[in-house]
Amino acid sequence: MAGEKSKQELADVNFQSELLKSYTDRMGNFITFRKLLESGDKDKVRFGAKAITLSTLRVLEPHYKGLLVVFLYKSTLLNKEKRVLDLTDANVSDATLTNSNLHNINLSHANLSHANLIRANLSQADLSYTNLDDALLYEANLYAANLLSANLNGADLGYANLVNTNLQNASMIEANLSHTYMNDVNLVNANLFSAKLSYATVFNTILNNANLMDANLYSTNLAHAGLTGAFLVGVNLDSANLNYANLSKANLSEVNLIRTNLNGVNLSGANLSKAIVTEEQLSKAVSLKGTTMPDGTIHD
Repeated sequence: MAGEKSKQELADVNFQSELLKSYTDRMGNFITFRKLLESGDKDKVRFGAKAITLSTLRVLEPHYKGLLVVFLYKSTLLNKEKRVLDLTDANVSDATLTNSNLHNINLSHANLSHANLIRANLSQADLSYTNLDDALLYEANLYAANLLSANLNGADLGYANLVNTNLQNASMIEANLSHTYMNDVNLVNANLFSAKLSYATVFNTILNNANLMDANLYSTNLAHAGLTGAFLVGVNLDSANLNYANLSKANLSEVNLIRTNLNGVNLSGANLSKAIVTEEQLSKAVSLKGTTMPDGTIHD
């Protein structure tokens, strides 16, 4: 039985290798003889290249999917400034792209759910509207990447570099963002329900109208962050740094703020009903105008 299994495994490997080789040969033909790189958006050669790419991806296993993506990237077919091959709705799920250099790649609208992108270089990549559900992005470099409206639910971004990243309208439900570097990030309207951001550096990041319900922000550095209108009910802010953060009109009802740094924070119009916070802490706020206080009264 063991011998039969080994033969089958070898046959599978050979099939996958031959399929990928056949694909790269055909794409090489498109590039060399049919001038794919010089083609226009509506040229037939592009439709043909996309058709064989999508059909091949549906059959390839994770390791070979990753090799296909790297081939397309190195062939300059997925360049952000001039994407020749549109991978919208392409099934790149489970692809193995560990340590891959994909700087400036355009994978907008692609399906990368469960993909392994550990320590991958995705700096300045276009990942807008991309499905990265449950993807592994541990220690990945996403500097200045565009993740507008991306799906990162359940993704592991621990220790990732997200500096200057656009995550507006992104869904990051139960994502792991602990120890991430998130300075100057756009998280406006992002959904971070039950996300883990403990020990993350979120300095000068905009989280206006973001949903942070039940998120873990233990020891998170949110200094100078914008949290106007953010929903923070059930959030863990133990030992968090909100130094000079803007929490105007934010909902912090019933939140425990006893060990939170509120120095210079703007709490104007915020909801602090039943929040656990001391008068000394509130005295350090830059504004409490119109704030609903822990006892339910409205501050002048």
